[in-house]
Amino acid sequence: MRSALFIDNGAVHDAIRTLGQDREADYAAIAKHLPETEVAFQHFFTAMVVDKDGIAPMRKLVDWIEYNGFRMACIDVPADQEGGLRRARPAIVGHMTVAMIEAADAGIDHLWIYSGDESLVPAVKAVQRKGARVSVVMMRESCSDALRRAADHFSSLIDYPLVRTRGARTVVA
Repeated sequence: MRSALFIDNGAVHDAIRTLGQDREADYAAIAKHLPETEVAFQHFFTAMVVDKDGIAPMRKLVDWIEYNGFRMACIDVPADQEGGLRRARPAIVGHMTVAMIEAADAGIDHLWIYSGDESLVPAVKAVQRKGARVSVVMMRESCSDALRRAADHFSSLIDYPLVRTRGARTVVA
């Protein structure tokens, strides 16, 4: 079985913050623990605030994610743009939608979506019509009911090795 991973960094970050300040995402561990035989694609979607000098605090994370095999969709948002992160959401959802449909067209059997955005429901239904299964992984309180109902399977974010105590090292067996 071939699977693909779709991580909405903003949604994951916001959901993990509900668990406490000492928690962070562990992107190194996630693909290695999916119950699939082959992870064919890993996608990472994020908005990145860039200051007037072109400096982005998230640059190290984005570079590391890309270096480790994730396909990136990074929307740059000027630091002085009021509401910029909120305005980047439609672009992120658009990128995710296209990537999900392309994955289903490429014969991916199972899509793992780490987001809770209700705007993804039409994409979920489209890939299911193409024969792909969809699992949504998110905190229940951070996921729309419509997205949970549209998915073939829903799991809580804390059931997967994406959340760790801040500063802890990843150990993958």
